[in-house]
Amino acid sequence: MSTYKIAKEDNAFDLLRLILAIFVVITHGYLIGGYGSSEPLARIMGFKSSFNLGETGVMGFFSLSGYLITASFERYRNPLIFIYHRFFRIFPGFLFCLLFTSFVIAPTIYVLNNHYLSAFPWNESCSYIVNNIFINIKKVDYW
Repeated sequence: MSTYKIAKEDNAFDLLRLILAIFVVITHGYLIGGYGSSEPLARIMGFKSSFNLGETGVMGFFSLSGYLITASFERYRNPLIFIYHRFFRIFPGFLFCLLFTSFVIAPTIYVLNNHYLSAFPWNESCSYIVNNIFINIKKVDYW
């Protein structure tokens, strides 16, 4: 079976991943800031819509990742080496995203909506980090 190598310069995967990541970060910032479904796309679509930036970003990532991870696995062939490389490729960015979303994006959105930071729910930001770093994700239905 022949494989086709995906050349970085011949695609727009990085741009697409950046756009999808921005969608997810914006949605998490609104959720952590305590504004539930008031993220921009949900406002435009109407609050009863389950279509929002975060879900769009996650669905896009899953679609794109299936394609790219399969190509990556084809390069390594050994599952343990593949898992090792995946962990150290994903975890540093994941940790940065958790910290940035919790301690920069969410407080900024809170201040923009309330004009002060003194009542920001820091415990929710810390809980968000702990739950997500250990993949203890609980979906909350805001709609």
